[in-house]
Amino acid sequence: RMDPNNFTLSGHSLGGLFTLYTLFSEPYLFSNYIANSPYISNDLEKLLLLEEENHSKIEDANCNLFISYGSNEDKEKYIVPKTINNIVNLLRQRGPDYINLKFRIFEEGVHFSTPAEAMTYGLLHAFKQNSE
Repeated sequence: RMDPNNFTLSGHSLGGLFTLYTLFSEPYLFSNYIANSPYISNDLEKLLLLEEENHSKIEDANCNLFISYGSNEDKEKYIVPKTINNIVNLLRQRGPDYINLKFRIFEEGVHFSTPAEAMTYGLLHAFKQNSE
């Protein structure tokens, strides 16, 4: 049965961008966000601005975020890991009470090999938090 107070949004690649955009613009829509290999290279500045504009809403939402990518993705055209690292570092600087963040780099992972792992670990992160 669904709990209307505990929805999860998950996305990979451009879906990961959409997941982060939703978190940073309307953080109350979902309790849990899973962003795997988000393609944010062209939108990093927009995401950072959106996060800054909605800082207090995001903090009040008390949500979980799992964000990940594969260790070999820097060898592909799909994502640039340093842009994801910029988002992760910003969220970590905000402190542990801002977003319940879990970040993972999948060893030997490439852009299209990581979605299943990310969904699994992302759901584990979400449900662990919700069961405590």
